[in-house]
Amino acid sequence: MAFAQPLPLIQTKPETCSAAGTTRPQAPFHKRYITSHKRHSTAGIATTATITGEFSIGGLIMSEASANESKPHRLLTKAGIGIQEGLPLEVGDGGIEDLRKGLQMMMDMESIRQLKHAYFRCIDTANFEELATLFHDDVLVHFVGGNYEWKFQGKEEYLGSIKSSFTDQSVGHHNGHHPEIQMLSETEATGIWYLADNMWVMNYNFFTSGTAIYWDRYLKVDGRWLIKDTRYERIYELSSALEEPPPFSVHYLGTHGSPSPKSS
Repeated sequence: MAFAQPLPLIQTKPETCSAAGTTRPQAPFHKRYITSHKRHSTAGIATTATITGEFSIGGLIMSEASANESKPHRLLTKAGIGIQEGLPLEVGDGGIEDLRKGLQMMMDMESIRQLKHAYFRCIDTANFEELATLFHDDVLVHFVGGNYEWKFQGKEEYLGSIKSSFTDQSVGHHNGHHPEIQMLSETEATGIWYLADNMWVMNYNFFTSGTAIYWDRYLKVDGRWLIKDTRYERIYELSSALEEPPPFSVHYLGTHGSPSPKSS
């Protein structure tokens, strides 16, 4: 099955970087962007020129993507993302034993839904301790947006990036809808989710909004379901520079998020 080629990643050592002549502190993972737009650069400067710059937030490249720039994406169908049909959702003719297996399957599907709901809750509340319990140690993470790409192997690497992204200068709003769970066996399952999200990053004057299709693989280890692989690609994405911080009347991460570069 042919898939789109992954977007290129450029990682360099932490240092000060520049966008449109304005220096910015750089987070641990760092990638380059080239973008052109008519209204504002990432520094908030009116321009019609192509701007080349670079900065990142915990491994997530942030930039204003050109509306004219198109990138190849795979088809977001079950076949396109490699999701196979699971076990049939029906009770066999084996009497009580088949009923028991069917009931266990339904309980496993509910456990997987709760697992993913906990993931969204934990990232938006910077609940890193609980978040760590949701992933397999060897989790594979690959998120592709219009102006960023995250790709990590292993729980510790991914959690480190999350901690440097959900800071006291950010606001996250991530909702996962319409779960489609496929049970492959008693210990393996897949899931498709429809993401709707907003992300404000005040110390980088940046806002991103959009939707995406998540597809995950889950493993049951010692009686607990864990996220083994998690991926998404965007359906749409809107990114823009913030001219000033939004007037939030409540900012939970302002108290409970990781210390940001400007406040540490």
